[in-house]
Amino acid sequence: MKKLIVSIVVLVLSIPQICSTADLDAPVEKKVMTVRSEIERGSDSFSTSCNAGNVSGVAECVSQIRNVNAQKSMDTEPFLLGLYFRAWISADIIVRVHKSRSISTGLEDVEARLLHKWLSEIRKRQNELNLDDETLCKVAKVPYDKVKPWMDEFETSTK
Repeated sequence: MKKLIVSIVVLVLSIPQICSTADLDAPVEKKVMTVRSEIERGSDSFSTSCNAGNVSGVAECVSQIRNVNAQKSMDTEPFLLGLYFRAWISADIIVRVHKSRSISTGLEDVEARLLHKWLSEIRKRQNELNLDDETLCKVAKVPYDKVKPWMDEFETSTK
């Protein structure tokens, strides 16, 4: 019994030493980010945060996500590539659904300009990162065989 009490006393007295082993002045190590992880983070942040039924809602969501990440200094170029890519796909689907149902939003010109702007941002970042469409689709977890024709069609129609 006496050994148990002594063991408990030793343990209790050693807790402050165990707990204070961290150097509070040591620099914090950041998680290593890769181009792939940042594209995924941008794409996933859009997918999990946005559920807009119109292009202006998509734009508002993109703006909010970008602002939050800019405040945290986490708006890297690959992150923005993933964000804009998912936003472009979502907005393009919305526009296609409206066209197929002959629904006029009255904002077709604004929507087209926004889609063009996002695709320009995507292309700019792809060029900077030397990233082709197939790789971007793979990293963003979207079907290349479905999305690539949409991108080509949109780029052809806006020239």
